[in-house]
Amino acid sequence: MQILGGIGDPTKDAHASVLTREFAALIRAEPKYLPAPGVVRSQESRRYFMKDKFVRESIELFSQISLALVGIGAVGPPYNASSSAVVFSDKELLQAREQGAVGDICLRLFDARGGPVLTRLDRSVIGIELDQLKRVKRSIAVAGGPSKVPAILGALRGGWVNGLITDRLTAEALLEDHRNGAAPG
Repeated sequence: MQILGGIGDPTKDAHASVLTREFAALIRAEPKYLPAPGVVRSQESRRYFMKDKFVRESIELFSQISLALVGIGAVGPPYNASSSAVVFSDKELLQAREQGAVGDICLRLFDARGGPVLTRLDRSVIGIELDQLKRVKRSIAVAGGPSKVPAILGALRGGWVNGLITDRLTAEALLEDHRNGAAPG
């Protein structure tokens, strides 16, 4: 099931609908799509999409998800390294960073301690919310790289994910942080 609306060109391999279709084929499941953009630029647009029968039906299924695979984006310099940079401007990301955001999951922002960072950007996202994700029995993040360590730590501290697939160097950095008992932030 697609848990975030689409972002960018729907014909590209990394688009949510393409990933949903390919993963469903891999596990021999029927894909369920969220037929809406991942981000809209006005509350009027968001209300329009949320009234759509197929969007509502998909969102109502979020409570039945037992396994979620998600990415973790970094919200920090360089901003273009963030998964969010595709849809949020550098200015918007800088403002989110100033409010404490270090990362995102499904474009939902959180701080170093794992607390949600609610900005105007949050109200423009069409997709699963952090509290809904937290109720998923198995939520596994796929993320790696030195720039993502603070975001991964925030996601783990917040309990937004309970599993992680990463590379060796990132795992070592996370373990080092844990051994040192570094305070969040």
